[in-house]
Formats: sequence, C-alpha cells, structure tokens
Amino acid sequence: MAAELERLRAELAEARRLARMDPLTRAWNRSAVVECLRRELERARRERGRVGVLFIDLDHFKRINDRHGHAAGDAVLCEATARMRAVVRPYDAVGRYGGDEFVVIVAGAGAERGAARAAAAIAANLRSRPVATPAGAVPVTASIGVAVAPADGRDPERLIAEADRAMYAAKRAGGDAVECSARS
Repeated sequence: MAAELERLRAELAEARRLARMDPLTRAWNRSAVVECLRRELERARRERGRVGVLFIDLDHFKRINDRHGHAAGDAVLCEATARMRAVVRPYDAVGRYGGDEFVVIVAGAGAERGAARAAAAIAANLRSRPVATPAGAVPVTASIGVAVAPADGRDPERLIAEADRAMYAAKRAGGDAVECSARS
C-alpha cells in the first residue's frame, strides 16, 4: 500500500511538471515562465536585487514554415531552445511564450549586465550555424529585447511588455539584434 501511494505521488508530481512544459521544446510554457518571473521579482524585492527579462522572437519564422514546412519549423524551435539553454546559466529560466517567441529570465546579482550578456550570447549562438532540419539547413537569427526590474517594471506583465517593446525596436532595426529598454 505504501509503495502504491508513493508511486501515485511520483506520477502526480511528474504530471504537474509536464503541465508546465511546452510539449514541443520542453521549455517552460507561458504560464510557468510568468510564475517563475513573479517568484524572482518577489525575491528581488526582498533582497533589493534586479531581474532581467529577455523577449526573443525568431526572425522570419513564418517564412521558415512556409518554405520548408512545419517539421522544419519544429526542428528550428527545438534547436533554438537548446541553443538558448546552452548559453544561459543553469538556473536561468527559458520559456516558450508562444509560437516563435521565448522569454528568458536572468536573476540575481548583476542582472543588468547579465541579461545583456545573455542576450548577446543567445543571438550569437543562434546565428552561429544553420539548424539541421528534415528540409535541409536553415539559418536562424532572432530579435531580442531586454528589460530589467525594477527600472522597467515591478510586475511580470509590465516587465515582459517592456522587453517586448525593446524586441520590436530590434526588429525595426533590421532583426538579428539586441535592444535594451530605454529605462534599463
């Protein structure tokens, strides 16, 4: 009986974990990454720290799907996630916000410089080599916006909106760029 109860608890814990993950990329899903940001902002308030948020949009992703097919697009999303994780710290959160948009949370001491460094490293790693897909090699770049709490906002929605605004500035600059919020 005790073994069965323990097995059921483990299954429930695994189901809860999977409910918070994007099934394709295995990154945190939108609600999980917002919850993580909420926790990091609360910690930053207590410790008078900072939290950096990167809003990442893959450049010309619709064109990838249209030209190479959805299997290629899925491969790009999975590889992009892996490349983001490869250059951020193990405890930084990488989440798929929706479609071809991602949010990365950089918390702790030096979050301002850390967020800008992480954004530059992600951009460089994405463009470093084409992604192997079922339809062939596909080059990938991203537009990345950076916002930092508390200067750019003290709640998840505001902070993500500021990073999103900065990302659109990177898009207007031609893409494959990193822009920081005007207040950061």
